[in-house]
Amino acid sequence: MTAAWNRCLHVPRLPWVLGLILVAATSHSVYGQEAKPADPAARARRQQSLIQLLSALPPSAHWNEWLQRSGELPPDFASMRRDIDLPDPLIAVEGDSRQPITTAADWQKHRAALRKHFEHWVTGRLPPPPGNVASEVLGQTQEGDVRVQRVGLRFGPEQRGTLNLQLLIPPGQGPFPVFISTLGNRSWAEVAVRRGYLGCLVAASDRQDDTEAFALLYPDFDFTCLARRAWGISRAIDYLVTLPLVRKDQLTLSDHSRGGKMATWAAAFDDRLTAVVGSSSVTGGSLPWRYCTDRYANETIEQITRNYPHWFHPRLRFFVGRENQLPIDMHQLVALIAPRAYMTTLGINESEVNPWGEERGYLAARRVYELLKVPDRLALRFRPGIHAPAAADLEAYFDWFDTMLGRRRFPLPDDLLYDYSFARWQKRSGDVLDPQKHPVRSLGDLLHDEEGRDIRQPLQWLEKRKQVRERLLAAMGEAPPRVRLPGAKNLTSSPPGSGPTRGSYVERIIGRPTATTEIDRTTLPFSSSLSGELFYRRGLPTGAKLPVVILLHPYAHARGYSLLPIVPTSSGTSAYQRGTFPLPDNGYLGTDFKVGTLVNEGFAVFAFDQIGFGSRIGEAKQFYERHPRWSLLGRMVADVHAAVDALTDNERVDARRIYVMGYSLGGTVALHAAALDDRIAGVAAISGFTPLRLENAEQGTGKLKDLAEIHGLLPRLGFFVNEPRRTPWDYHEVLGLIAPRPCLVVAPQHDQDANFTHVRTCVDEVRKLYELLQPEEKTRGGFEPDWSGQWRASVSSARRLRRLELYAPHEFNQLSNRQLVVAHHWLRLQLQAER
Repeated sequence: MTAAWNRCLHVPRLPWVLGLILVAATSHSVYGQEAKPADPAARARRQQSLIQLLSALPPSAHWNEWLQRSGELPPDFASMRRDIDLPDPLIAVEGDSRQPITTAADWQKHRAALRKHFEHWVTGRLPPPPGNVASEVLGQTQEGDVRVQRVGLRFGPEQRGTLNLQLLIPPGQGPFPVFISTLGNRSWAEVAVRRGYLGCLVAASDRQDDTEAFALLYPDFDFTCLARRAWGISRAIDYLVTLPLVRKDQLTLSDHSRGGKMATWAAAFDDRLTAVVGSSSVTGGSLPWRYCTDRYANETIEQITRNYPHWFHPRLRFFVGRENQLPIDMHQLVALIAPRAYMTTLGINESEVNPWGEERGYLAARRVYELLKVPDRLALRFRPGIHAPAAADLEAYFDWFDTMLGRRRFPLPDDLLYDYSFARWQKRSGDVLDPQKHPVRSLGDLLHDEEGRDIRQPLQWLEKRKQVRERLLAAMGEAPPRVRLPGAKNLTSSPPGSGPTRGSYVERIIGRPTATTEIDRTTLPFSSSLSGELFYRRGLPTGAKLPVVILLHPYAHARGYSLLPIVPTSSGTSAYQRGTFPLPDNGYLGTDFKVGTLVNEGFAVFAFDQIGFGSRIGEAKQFYERHPRWSLLGRMVADVHAAVDALTDNERVDARRIYVMGYSLGGTVALHAAALDDRIAGVAAISGFTPLRLENAEQGTGKLKDLAEIHGLLPRLGFFVNEPRRTPWDYHEVLGLIAPRPCLVVAPQHDQDANFTHVRTCVDEVRKLYELLQPEEKTRGGFEPDWSGQWRASVSSARRLRRLELYAPHEFNQLSNRQLVVAHHWLRLQLQAER
């Protein structure tokens, strides 16, 4: 693909895409949905989806080449389901049909359909078994008591397919259980031999990959790299089951990272494997794609299909930003392994994982194992630390293999980190609430009192404000007593390269932002043995007062605030921007500002892990046992307020200019914290909310279920999941509590977790309140985004800002450079407006 093509992707409007679309066939068969050749409206929607994707995604030469070569369009998303939660593995969905799976026979029938779905959307089609595998021993050596054989396999058309193996055969007559892995994992095979297994290493990894040639051997099948490697493992099994030395009913497999993905795929497609460990398989392995998005701060579909385009089928990239519309997800792949044994294992704080998502996927797949009456054959094992397993972990893998094979019995891993359900919370809390006793409310009631009369004066709003605040506090639960801790009076300097000086070992292994030659940092305790990091420019004049932004992370379970854009990286953009392309400096947004950090903009930045994330995962595990009538969101807001306490105590901080800013979960927390603490000067929330009362089956995003049941942030909202219009409060009231302080709402127009039309309606309603409290607000308007997602060129010199702003780029839910430069610039303009 030419460089000119890639440069075009930086242009917001893409008429050039039409040329590509015109070469596409008028209809493409999409597995799982009926093609409609005569439906021009569907074809137009699919064309528009492609335009949106190409304008929003970073360039991918491999994907662009495939689009041109195949002429394929995205599926018609308007006709596809949106699953707020993971698709139910015990519901067979075909078109509009939804059939429950209640027996083992039902499941076996459904497995074949699921495999076809995975081949279409993720792996590409796999060839059938060749049936003509021949073998040759290429060499043999004796290493102590272990016999090592090199074996070559030939198979396929004219036996042109080749695959090299290495066997490590323990002493004795056998037959032996078999441990299969890939070349490069000899140390794993040595553990296997020590434990009485025959080791088989296959040339199906980056170290030596004989499977790459399979693509040419089978040109009519479009199976991609990891699927080819998994298919190669099956060819090794074709050979192994012919050996008298081998226990055919005791075949095990494991590999790590991308090999862990391959092992999971091999187990799902080859029923001869008895027990499999997917070691850190994560994205593309056992972790559901729905939890591989920017708001989880882990490896996303966008990143993995761009950085490793050969691993999965290019068709998967169509679902970037629409992960909730994938017809299948990876918990269903794991379920394909049932009733055979499978264990996924990962480090809690790995850089690319989402341990919460892994747990959700495990619990969903477990339902199939329970149906088949073998729940103990599915396991999830968390280990402390990051990506690489230790020797003790390998031994634990074989403990589990031995248990599954009936050779010995070891304790099964059963320690979950986030095991929450609304039903258990309700039982613990004793809360019973009848939504029918709550009145139906709307987004148009902000300037009406409880009797429905118009609010025309600020004093009337103050009375209603108290009532709104009480309803919000009631939803957040009963907070326990809190003692304010005195904060540090000054700042302490840190040498370049230094990280946090307090906290557990986790603080030192998950890649915290560090001090640089330009940016200093200090550790500030703020609540209940908690501390955060304050980053600021070096060489500040004596006595200078710092404006501060409390920067709140998204659902970054593994690493907390580590990836937030606090310090520059060598690439010139923030550490979080792994999934976005750099922003040109030539006025792409109609501004003359480069992408920088808030510290570059003149702010100090305070960051800390929220409860349940990063270094604080363990705190959330039994939160509702300890505080059944409080809420996780209530605790998060209390932590922000404690941080404000500590910052106001510091003589180097300007207590009048403490702002909060957050993305996704961070945006949600920022809005609630600012609504309930008037000391916060302003708030910038990126993808932080969608109105609750406008939820419906056709257009809803399931935010009530998301907050109350899926993430367990506000359990009391669970009573209103089926009665959204009776929700006691909504986000127009949260924004109303912030008024008239400055507030920036960043709402991407293609956010699968929010309804943009509803967000815009909400902001428009709250603007009426801002105009009531600040009449001059009606004349403001120098800072006006249009609906294309660009700013007008006058923004760089604008001073008359509206206090409530909405920026609505044509993007999906992500923390992109475009959104960051807008939010940073908006905050800087707040400082200028105060002068």
